[in-house]
Amino acid sequence: MTRSAPVFLLALGFLLPAPVRAQDPEARRAQLEAEVFERFLNRTAEELQLDESGRARLEKTLRQAGQRRRELGGQWRDLRQHLIEAVRDSSTSEAEFARLLNELTALRARDYELWRDEQKALADVLNPRQRAQFAVLFLRFNERLQEMRFRRAGPGDRPVAPFRRPDGLQRPPRRP
Repeated sequence: MTRSAPVFLLALGFLLPAPVRAQDPEARRAQLEAEVFERFLNRTAEELQLDESGRARLEKTLRQAGQRRRELGGQWRDLRQHLIEAVRDSSTSEAEFARLLNELTALRARDYELWRDEQKALADVLNPRQRAQFAVLFLRFNERLQEMRFRRAGPGDRPVAPFRRPDGLQRPPRRP
């Protein structure tokens, strides 16, 4: 959830009226995030045919999971940056690489644990069919975020897709 939210918020920036764009970046981000979340929640509740009580329970579940996802996302960004720096620095010790890789393993485990916790919480709100529908809606939502992200970037300013390697980790060119 977390990795795509900032991308979507940036992509939607051009859709908002000028007074919203004129705000400071943090206020703008918070307002965009709230609007995007509300739209997604309304559409999801409608698609899943939730009553007001079900919608409120889903909202609470998603807000709690979102907070944890944002925290985990920050840890992923920090670790990724440390890994890139370590790979670029020829003086990085093997012990430091081992520590970073252990941290990566632990972070993946926390990510999986969070996913399991989210699924348990959703199971308290949605039946299995609705959970499957929710998964499809969420995947489509994230796909749209990616599309908007790439459309918004100008020529020569293409954002790096999450599945691509950062510049510091590119493979050497193939031999002819």
